[in-house]
Amino acid sequence: METRDFLQFSGNFHYDHRLYDRKGLSMSSDKYDRLDQISNLIAIKRFDEAMRICETELSYQPDDTDFLYHKARCLILKDNWAEAEIITQSVLNQSPESAPFLLLQFSIFKQNKQFREAEEILLSLLKNYPEDADLYAEYAILLIQNFHLDKARKLIQEGFRLDPENSEIMIANCLLSMTEGKTPEHSLSKLISEHPDHQNTCILLGNHLIEEGKYSQAFSIFQSLFLVNPDDTETKDILIRLKVKKSPFSWILYPLNRFKNIGIIFFWAFFIGATYGLKKLGYTTASGIISMIWIVYCIYSWIVPSALRFWYQKRGF
Repeated sequence: METRDFLQFSGNFHYDHRLYDRKGLSMSSDKYDRLDQISNLIAIKRFDEAMRICETELSYQPDDTDFLYHKARCLILKDNWAEAEIITQSVLNQSPESAPFLLLQFSIFKQNKQFREAEEILLSLLKNYPEDADLYAEYAILLIQNFHLDKARKLIQEGFRLDPENSEIMIANCLLSMTEGKTPEHSLSKLISEHPDHQNTCILLGNHLIEEGKYSQAFSIFQSLFLVNPDDTETKDILIRLKVKKSPFSWILYPLNRFKNIGIIFFWAFFIGATYGLKKLGYTTASGIISMIWIVYCIYSWIVPSALRFWYQKRGF
């Protein structure tokens, strides 16, 4: 694996057999066909079938890194990160400079939110492959996830300079635009349907945006994912919850949505303290008004989100 051109493994790790011909490298036609078949199955999201082929081939050649690579990739796409990490680490123990498996490890680090370790892998790969636009895209997406948007924009610009038609850079550019609340130049759903490996990247970024209270930006990302897979009930549920949070009726609940338990504790402490303090100072009427406002707010926070959720489930979004 190490003698082949790294470009065939970068970005979405698409297996481009034309590089074998260009480099004058050989591969048995049977193995060539099997790898091509696996890549095609992954492209149409038939991960279980691709896995079965990998496992069949590995039963004859358990140390074949080509099939190990694709098996780990399928495991990641099936959200089985733990087993993918075992395979990836076992190969890296034998070949610590393996670029394709370093990229798999990068994805695993990113999934585990080990951003510093993920960045170190990309920096080391960029030293060896400074003109690989896919790596610039991966680095830009990592920075977007951590909201270093200006630096991400520069990396995207460099990626477009190296390869103006690069789909990885287009995905990074879409995610940057959406994170900034802008309309992207390209269709993210179309790009994700062509490159399913980046679906999890979008989910990670979307969840991170939710944690930061950027509900509109998160909604646009999850909506693109839903267009790719409209039968995904989990994504649909996320969209409904985001629609509820984005509703004008939920604006008054923003502190509770944004800060969750801390927000609830703060509000309880504030209203109880205000009620008790005003009462002690003799402002009984004001204390009663504060108490009523707090009771109404609590009832509102229980009823309105549930009602909105029911409405959007029936009406759609």
